[in-house]
Amino acid sequence: MIASGWKELRYPFLPLTLALIAGILIGGHIPPRISLTALCLLLPLYLLLLWRRRLLIGQLLALGALLALGALLIHLSLYPSIPPHHIARISDRHKVQLTGTIYLSSQRYGGETVLYLLTEGISQGDTVTPATGRVRITVRDPSVPLRYGYRLRLQAKLYHPRNFLNPGSFDYAGYLRRLGVLVTGYVREGDQVQILSTEGGNPLLRWFDRRRQGIEAFLDANTSLPGRGFLKALLIGERGEISDAVNEAFVAVGAVHILSISGSHLSIIVTLIFFSVQGLLTLSERALLRYDTRKVAALVTLPPMLAYILITGLPIATIRSGIMASCFLVSILLDRYRNPLNTLSLAAFIILLVSPTSLWDISFQLSFLSVLGIIVITPPLYRLFYPHDPLSLLTRQKEGRIKKGIILSLIASFAAVAVTSPVVAFHFHRFSTIALASNAIIIPLVGFAILPLGLLCLPLIPLFPACGALLAKAAAELSSWGIRVMEMFSSLPFATFYLPGPTTLEMIVFYALIASLLFFKGPRLKRAALAVLIVIALLDLSYWGIRDYAMNGMRVTFLDVGQGDCALVEFPRGKRMLIDGGGFYGDFDVGEKVIAPFLWERRIVKIDYLVLSHPQPDHYKGLVFIAEHFRCREFWHNGMESPSPTYRQLSGMIRTKGITMVRVADGFARTIEGAQVQALHPSSGWLPGGPQKRGWVNDHSLVLMISFGDHRLLFTGDIERQAETRLLGAGKGLRAQVIKVPHHGSKRSSTDPFIKRVSPQYAVISLGFGNPFHHPGKGVAERYAGLGCRVLRTDLDGAITVQSNGKRLTVGTYQEVMPHSAEGTSSR
Repeated sequence: MIASGWKELRYPFLPLTLALIAGILIGGHIPPRISLTALCLLLPLYLLLLWRRRLLIGQLLALGALLALGALLIHLSLYPSIPPHHIARISDRHKVQLTGTIYLSSQRYGGETVLYLLTEGISQGDTVTPATGRVRITVRDPSVPLRYGYRLRLQAKLYHPRNFLNPGSFDYAGYLRRLGVLVTGYVREGDQVQILSTEGGNPLLRWFDRRRQGIEAFLDANTSLPGRGFLKALLIGERGEISDAVNEAFVAVGAVHILSISGSHLSIIVTLIFFSVQGLLTLSERALLRYDTRKVAALVTLPPMLAYILITGLPIATIRSGIMASCFLVSILLDRYRNPLNTLSLAAFIILLVSPTSLWDISFQLSFLSVLGIIVITPPLYRLFYPHDPLSLLTRQKEGRIKKGIILSLIASFAAVAVTSPVVAFHFHRFSTIALASNAIIIPLVGFAILPLGLLCLPLIPLFPACGALLAKAAAELSSWGIRVMEMFSSLPFATFYLPGPTTLEMIVFYALIASLLFFKGPRLKRAALAVLIVIALLDLSYWGIRDYAMNGMRVTFLDVGQGDCALVEFPRGKRMLIDGGGFYGDFDVGEKVIAPFLWERRIVKIDYLVLSHPQPDHYKGLVFIAEHFRCREFWHNGMESPSPTYRQLSGMIRTKGITMVRVADGFARTIEGAQVQALHPSSGWLPGGPQKRGWVNDHSLVLMISFGDHRLLFTGDIERQAETRLLGAGKGLRAQVIKVPHHGSKRSSTDPFIKRVSPQYAVISLGFGNPFHHPGKGVAERYAGLGCRVLRTDLDGAITVQSNGKRLTVGTYQEVMPHSAEGTSSR
């Protein structure tokens, strides 16, 4: 209805979609009543003006109405009203017995199965309470057969999703909220899952899921790894057999989109079916005379495309890609295919109306940007080679078709990679120097060989299984070959590197530079635009270059890394020290997922001093990634080592990168840009015994005092009672305004005499939320608070930032709006 007033425009849906996007972006910042009131006022006025033929004013009102609609929709999506029996009302980390139905196809990741459950009820003892809401359940035992439509009763521990509370951290809770999931659950053993029924859910979706299960079993019986895992990912969206090494290789070469069913897969399938049908029709003279082969091909393509979407388990990204592809097919049926930008805008408009939170989805952004790049950039680049070619994929011209097709595919790949690179760098902090070359190999291999063979084998499975097995084996062998090529590419030097994500200004300059080169006609205008953009880019680079050198104060940030320690010390003139790197006991890489994003958010790529207080996993595991991918000068340690493979990996990385190793002990001192760094502990030969003695490793932690102007900060590692006693007896100057509380607040540390000697104003406890060690220990926080000290915790307050200019000390937290301040006193 709104689009009816825009028919005279060449791209009527483009301004409508942009208005809707603008509303979605601002919707979280304005009350919903304002959006609703604006919508109720603007929509009737638009209809009135449309009836009176006042199109210009009506169009402006339509844009305003869509902006208000987008703001209202996103607010309703992000902040839905929670009914009384919603599962999100159950307290965090509560063990319950859930009953519900799997509403999406389950996925295997390593040794776990992830499923999404639509809750029906909760059992606690003999009491059964009705419940609603969606839960993301992780089952540790992957051998339990769990399919779409299964009705389950299971014992699970429920969690409210929580983010790492640092600048730059991934918004995991927001990601799940946009999927309608407010609670996650964990099932430790397979026998805690009871299958009540296998006939739940939608019958049509259940039928397709059974076909999906049959395809998976057929591939298991007739193909082998690694090609089988790749083929499963392409055909049915099952990524459980894609190894971490294979996934990393595809990420490194900029081709990871091939491993997830999304726009690229669907576009390949739609293109194959469309041109195959059109090619068959052109063989018949009668068909050419009676039918429009393009429309027939578009109509025939729709059903198999829908079947493919259903058999992949209806992942959200595939549904969105299906909407996009359907819009393009319908545009052919309506003879509107010559305006692809308008068709793309219509697809985005439909998707955002149905699911406004898709705007933040990375696959949505990359899918639409890649298609937009192909639509906008390919024609002007192609006409550099063929100035008079109409450039229509639906053209019947046969002259030089193969050569033109190769050139066109290379240009389209370049356009997609160029347009999406800033967004990839923004989200993933990765840039592949060989993305164009790798995609030029893997996309044709998948599009013209692996996918056609795989798709052809599917209908043959029930009819001629031997023929189907032959095609599947051929597709799996080609998949293995493709994997080997991508792994070879990823092993090349400088194939990929990490970098801070671009700022909004940098992204604007990048896209403006492309537009200036391709679309500005007059040479003077083009030169002027390029000159202005280059000056802006140089000023931007200069700002980031001189910002660090202009810093004359000191800043310390204690990061939320879960149950572990990590603190970034930023000295004047850009010198930086990272003290410890956190680390989980599982496979989660704190360095890559938590610390590095924070550093990139600060535009930091160099660490001058990498400090390890003592070799325990919750202090060193995150340093492996930092040592490998950041420029580090020195590695400070206390001389102790660990037999752990991860610690050996860290030591090997330090030697490989040529990082200077510095053993630090009592008496060590270094002046860094006006700040004095002193080691107070351990002393050589102190506390004989060995690692078998309880607390021996902890009590050998490095203790550092950093002094800057009137302020002192004490970093204590994991020292316990014996080390504290030794520090007190050694007559060390321990007074400090800020203390990193020893051993995450353990009850075996922070003794009364030690706290009174330090006499801090701020005590920072670095620990994990709901940690199994029950840190901080009973009475520890109270002892600090009893001395008038403000206690800060990374699990509750998030990243804690301490700033000093030598005279004034300012302390703020990630969770606060306004920082707390205190005037500095002498170091006493």
